[in-house]
Amino acid sequence: MTKLPESAKSQNPSSLTRRIEELRAKPATDISHGEALLLQGNAISSLREQRLARSLADFAD
Repeated sequence: MTKLPESAKSQNPSSLTRRIEELRAKPATDISHGEALLLQGNAISSLREQRLARSLADFAD
């Protein structure tokens, strides 16, 4: 069984659902190419951290 990172455990699923709905309801905004690259880099880093955390949890089982 894969263990969730502590930050994911502390987040209430209903508040996460509410936050997703808030973000979907926001109007779209134009961003520059540089801002898009920055956001993409942040998303990749976040995903990489999640994968690393999952791998460490799997090895501990």
